[in-house]
Amino acid sequence: MFIYKVTNNITGKIYIGKKEVLDFWDSYYGSGKIIKRSLKKYGKENFTKEIIEECKTKQELNERERYWIKKLNTLQPNGYNISDGGDWGDTFTNNPNRESIREKYRQRTKGKGNPMYGKHHTKAAKLKVSIANTGRLVGDKNPSRRPEVRKILREGKLGIKNPLAKRWIVIYPDGKEIHINGGIKRELKKIGLTMSMFVNETNSQDIRISRKRNIKLIRLEK
Repeated sequence: MFIYKVTNNITGKIYIGKKEVLDFWDSYYGSGKIIKRSLKKYGKENFTKEIIEECKTKQELNERERYWIKKLNTLQPNGYNISDGGDWGDTFTNNPNRESIREKYRQRTKGKGNPMYGKHHTKAAKLKVSIANTGRLVGDKNPSRRPEVRKILREGKLGIKNPLAKRWIVIYPDGKEIHINGGIKRELKKIGLTMSMFVNETNSQDIRISRKRNIKLIRLEK
């Protein structure tokens, strides 16, 4: 594992990179888009490559990469690095193409490209976002502790509003059907039934029957 430096002998700009093995070292000059573009423009013969430090662990490798990028000031526009180094570095802030990247993202998420296109946040969802953005509040200062807020959040999870809710159908002997979306125990109670009245007709949990009243309870695919 080692840290290496690539220097453009014409402009003086530097790229700092890290590598865990020596494989392809002779032809490898870095994975960054900016250094690759510069290599193509000036030619590899106008670049000097050298190993500047060896490391024993991956953590040390990441730390030393960040150290050398900062020490040699190789972030764009001074050098070829577009992140502070280490795994999962910020490759956007110092990217010379950040405005075009931002515009591409904006175009991609416009209209039907937006996952929320045609959808609306429920009152409960808006409250959750609001609570998450107010910071960590303890006790009565936490808005989620207020009775009126808890009621809205609770109602937002009831029935089909619950993302885990299941769909059921109750079939009576005369062919009458009642469809239930989520909250099966609560909805059965409204029509004078309980889950304990039903037993599995097969090994499947999707079909149950009340033998006493000959009523079927079937779980549907969402």
